[in-house]
Parts: sequence; structure tokens; C-alpha cells
Amino acid sequence: MADINPNTARANEEAAFDRYFVEETWKEKYGTDHPDAESYLDWITPLGDKLNNMFSEYERDRRETEGRWIKDLRQFRGEYDPEILQRLHKKRSKAYFSITRTKVKTVSARQTDLLFPANKDNNWGISTSPIPELSPTVMKRIMDQFQEQTGQVPTEEMIHQQINKEADRRCENMENEMSDQLSELRYREIIRNVILSGSLYGTGILKGPLVKEVMSKRWLPGPDGNWVTVEIPKMLPYCEFVPMWDIYPDMSAKTHDDMRGIFERHSMVRNKVFALAKRDDFNGDAIKSYLRANPNGDAEYKNHEQDLLALNPAGSESTRGFKETTSAGTSSLGTGSSMATKRGRYEVKEFWGYLSTDELAQVGVDVDEEVLGLDVAANVWMLGPVVIKAMISPIEGVAFPYHWYYYDKDDSSIWGEGIPSIMRDPQKLLNAAVRAMLDNAAMSAGPIIEVNTDLVDSSENPRDVYPFRVFLREGQGMEATAPAVRVYNVKSYTREFMSMIDFFMSASDEVTAIPRYMYGDTNNVGGAGKTASGLSMLMGAANVTLKDQVKNFDDGITKPFIKALYFWNMEFNDKEHIKGDFAVVAKGSSSLIAREVKAEAINQFLSITNNPTDLMFTRRDNVLRELVKIMDLDDMELIKDKNQVAIEQESRNKQMEEDKAFEQKLQMMKADSGGHTDGGQAKGGGGEIVPEGGLTPGLGNPQEEVNV
Repeated sequence: MADINPNTARANEEAAFDRYFVEETWKEKYGTDHPDAESYLDWITPLGDKLNNMFSEYERDRRETEGRWIKDLRQFRGEYDPEILQRLHKKRSKAYFSITRTKVKTVSARQTDLLFPANKDNNWGISTSPIPELSPTVMKRIMDQFQEQTGQVPTEEMIHQQINKEADRRCENMENEMSDQLSELRYREIIRNVILSGSLYGTGILKGPLVKEVMSKRWLPGPDGNWVTVEIPKMLPYCEFVPMWDIYPDMSAKTHDDMRGIFERHSMVRNKVFALAKRDDFNGDAIKSYLRANPNGDAEYKNHEQDLLALNPAGSESTRGFKETTSAGTSSLGTGSSMATKRGRYEVKEFWGYLSTDELAQVGVDVDEEVLGLDVAANVWMLGPVVIKAMISPIEGVAFPYHWYYYDKDDSSIWGEGIPSIMRDPQKLLNAAVRAMLDNAAMSAGPIIEVNTDLVDSSENPRDVYPFRVFLREGQGMEATAPAVRVYNVKSYTREFMSMIDFFMSASDEVTAIPRYMYGDTNNVGGAGKTASGLSMLMGAANVTLKDQVKNFDDGITKPFIKALYFWNMEFNDKEHIKGDFAVVAKGSSSLIAREVKAEAINQFLSITNNPTDLMFTRRDNVLRELVKIMDLDDMELIKDKNQVAIEQESRNKQMEEDKAFEQKLQMMKADSGGHTDGGQAKGGGGEIVPEGGLTPGLGNPQEEVNV
């Protein structure tokens, strides 16, 4: 008898207890005579219990980070945290001067422009391997075609040349295919949400590529000769932006590569869940039994969702609840403030991570014998405690289809840190200075009037104050010496507060490395920044600070996602002419940032060499062409062709020679005539007769020019 692993035995005992607890709770709620009691409970498995417990652990570990995200969102929206708002006096200023939103939007827009320039260039590429490998069938076909075309047996060098040529052709085809796929996926629009999430919360997540089946309609001739539409299933890749609120990673890991697993939480209405039951890759019977047992849904508000609802309490009863999570990146949270736990929606959990093949086999996954007992990358979907889908990772080499972009990250957490968190203190100090300035301005806007009601005539209303007001008073003796009305003027400190505000805004620039002139505020730029060239240099220096963000994006999104898309096409695409051994190249930090730095260097070079001595040693046309190319103006044909320049130069030289020759003739005519010409005809030194009053092109009337 084989030895039993103690850990496995303990896990089985815990799973049995969990199953018993669920059964008893369900029977207590619905009764043992409920028609779906047995059918629903029959689908509960040890794997489902294990994943539910794992999700609870991940959810509990993430709560502290959720609090920081809520603070980031309030700061972005320009709202005070509740604990700060409670400490502010109800009659004092509560103004929130938000510069966080401006910086977040500026960095997001600037980074998007760098990664996706206006000329539609890709921020990625693929290239052939140094020694490309092709299938034996393709290599044989290449050799046969070469022999047929040349009539000779190819040498080893010739074979390598043909292989490289074929690999380059396939590489170009693959890049064009992937570019078309990304265009159909609306990749640029999705990435904008990823970048904004990274700037705001510190982390942006892109999911994909995964496989989706779409029905493509085509027109084909029917049996009767008429054209009819035919729906043909087609496998396509897809990707989507995933809000961080819906992601629950293994918080014990410091990087996403070290995770045990990751959950994505979906909130679905009943018909969406029922649609899953119709798919071949889901357990339709388990889904239907769970829907019958829970007709009103099972989704509940999480802690962070209650905080988000408090930020936007508006909404009617009909608009409360969850919204669907889409590729456009809408949150799974609705706009209402209802705290009901049952909302007619279902919580579906999607798990990606490493599981034992024995556990997968227990839920019906076909496992090869050579991997039995090993851990493999898997994908499991759960509805409540029920496993409704389980499979080994469909894409070879991709364990987690989630790609992470960090704005700023350290080793303390798997999550990054965004701009609001980085500039939290400068924003608080700025708000305090603004509130104090407004309070002081309100106090110093007019006088504070003290009225002794015992000395004011009873017919007077001291609250009725207007220009040239006269108060009637009373009092005798010592009371007559005391003023009935006193006026106090509060000193204004607006100028001092403005200095503080400017200091705190400068501090936010230093902390975030996002200067104000990056988004157009040049009021406080001095020195070289007052000139156009100086400001251009400052902007170039500021763009260099974005290089870290672009590099983070390349490492976290571009390289792994494009590589996964390449793997997807190698596995699922049926186009043979695009397949080969290629490597993914990210161009973001190495090209896009370098392009702006290069443009600044070219401008400096043109300025330095703009003198007759240096111009003799420079090819200025090549410099200008490179500058126009960097500025994305090469399609406007601003630089003349070399042949055109040569023709124009030759024409100018010819005209100059003709003008010079005519000038010489005039000088000779003057010499022959003693410095003047008489009427009639004048004869030049070259024997040419110039008629009286004759015109020479370009010189007007020669008679008027010669006569003195």
C-alpha cells in the first residue's frame, strides 16, 4: 500500500469539513426537500473548496492596499478623506486645490503620445533569430525551388542565404498580421486605460491574449445560384484592460512572476451566467443547478465597493448595483448607495495559477500520464463553491495572461505606487495653505464690528450696516466715555500665503519629477526657459524623466504581451506563411524617448555649424532629412530631392553667367563710346549690334542704363 502524504490527508479532511458545512448551511436555508438540494451539492469538489479558501486569503491580504487606492482616488477627484473633513470647522474654508489630477492626466497623455506617435508607428517589432530555424518541409521546398530556378545544387552558404531570406519574409508577414490584430483589438484605446490606471494607482493591468470565437458572415453562392450568407466560426485573439479592484493576486509574492495564483472577480447578471452554460468549455449542468438553487444571485458588496459607493452616492434604485466589466475598462461597481447583499447578480471567480494534475483530473480535466502528480499552469472558473470550468493553460509558455505596468515600485509589495501617493504630503500642505489664505481673505475683506448693545439706542439695529451709517447711543457718566461701536480691521497675509502656495507647488514638482512647464505653465520658468530654445531644452530634459515609465511599460506590457501574441499566432493561427523563429523587440524606451533627445541634439548641431567654415564639412541635407523624419514630417516632402537641387543650382549658375557676360558687354560698349552712347545703334566689343531702345531680359532698357 502506497504511503499517504500527510499534507494531502489534511487537505482532504479540511475539504470534507468544508463540504459538510456548506451542505448543512444550504439545507438549513432551503430545507432537505428542496428539489435542487442534491444536484447542487453534488458539484462541490475539494478543488473548489481549496480555491475558495485561497480567494478568501488573497482578499483579506489586499484590504490594506485598497485603503491606499481609495485615498488615491479621493485625491485625484479633489475630495478630502472623511477623517480630515471631520476636523475642518463647518464655517471655515473647505477648498481643495487639486494639482494631482493635472499631473496624472499630463503624464498619462504624454506617455501615450510617446508610445503611440501620430505617424502610427508601432512601439514594438519582431526580428528573425540570428540562426533562424524552419520546418523540414519548408526547407525542402526552398531547396527544390532554388534547384528549379538555377539548375544547380545549392551549397551550404546558398542554403543559409535562402533560409534567411525566407525567414525575413515570414517575419514581415507575422509583424503585419499582428499589427492588424492589434488594430482590430483597439489596442491603443485599451492601453490608454492601462497607463491611466498605472499613473493613478501605481499599477495598470492588461489581460490577454486569449482566444475568442466569433462568427464571420460571408456571402457564398447557394445551390440555386443565389448568394446567401453563411456564418463561419473564426478564432481570434482578444485582450482587455482589467481594473485593479477586480484582481486578487498572491500578496505573499513581491513580483507577479512569483505568484502561486491570481483571481479575477466577475459580477454577472443571470443571463450572462446562463450564456456560459451554453458553451462547450463550461459545465452547463453545474451552472444550471447553481442558478436554480440561487435564483436571486449571490454577489455581495465588498469593503472597497462600499467606499466607492460613498464617493458617488447619487443614483436611483434602478441604477444601483454592478456594471459589467468590459474591454473598455469600466469598473464592476455601480453608482447607487444600496447596501443590499443580494442584487440579482452572481460572483464568478476566474483563477490562473499552478495546480496539481491530480486535482485537475478529479474535476474531469484530461491529463497526460507523463505529467501526473506534477504542478501545471491551469485556468479554473468558479460559481460560488462550484467549479464550472477547468483546463490546463491554453497558450504554451503563458502561465498568467495578465501583464503589469508599474509607475513606480519597490520591494515592499506586489503593487506599484502612483502619482497621488507619491505627492500626498505636498498636496495636503498646499490645501492647508489655500484654506488658510481663503480664511484670512474672508476675515480681512471687511471690518469686524463690536457693538455694545447697552449703549446703543433701542431703536437701532446694529446688524444693519451700510456706508455713512450713524448710530444713536445712550449712556451717562462713565458710560459716556466708552465707545458704543468698535471697528477692528484684520490684516491680510495673502502675499505670504501665495509664497507658501508657490513653494508647495514647486515641492510637488520636485517630488514627482513632473514640472509645471510640462503641461504649459511657464509663469515660474526663469533664465533660459524664457526663450523658445531654452524652453525646448527644458522640455527635452523633462522627457528624459519619463524614460523610466516608458521602460517599465516596455518590460511589463509590450514585451510579454507581444511575445504572448506571437505564441498565440504560432499555436492557433492557420496561416503557415507567417510562422517562424522570431524575437520580440520593444521600441518604446530605446527609440521613442531617444528620438526626442536626438532631435534636440540635431538642432544644437545645426546651430553650431551654421557658419561658412563648418558648412564646408557638413552634409546639411542629410541632417535636415533626419530632423524631418524624427519630427514625423517626412510625408510632407519638405526637403528637396538632390537631383532637383542640382537642376535648380545649374539654372542659377547659367543665369549668373549670362548676366555676367552681358555686364561685360556693357562695360566694353562704354569703353568704345568714351563713357556714353549716342543715338542710333551701338556696337559692342564683341561685334554684337544692340538696337536703340532694345530690351535685354532682366536688365530693363539698356539705353537708360548706359546714358549719363
